Amino acid sequence: RKNRLQTVEVVVNENRFYRLLSNVLLMAFKGAVDPARHASIAAVYAPFEQWKDALEISNTLVGYAFLIDSNGKIRWRGCGECD
Repeated sequence: RKNRLQTVEVVVNENRFYRLLSNVLLMAFKGAVDPARHASIAAVYAPFEQWKDALEISNTLVGYAFLIDSNGKIRWRGCGECD
């Protein structure tokens, strides 16, 4: 039976300067992470305002976790300080 659970880490940075360095920053970030996890990491270097509203992200200084079903519906969300 195929594993039905998938985790994806999304790193969001809205700073325009960092957008210019996005490839370098992504390589540095992935260099600090186990290579087995590279396929499950995505980086967004763009305005994120519309997604903040849709995902009800009110505080960008904490981490958010979402449980999404196979139809793309959010079933659970949580947030807290990142360690």
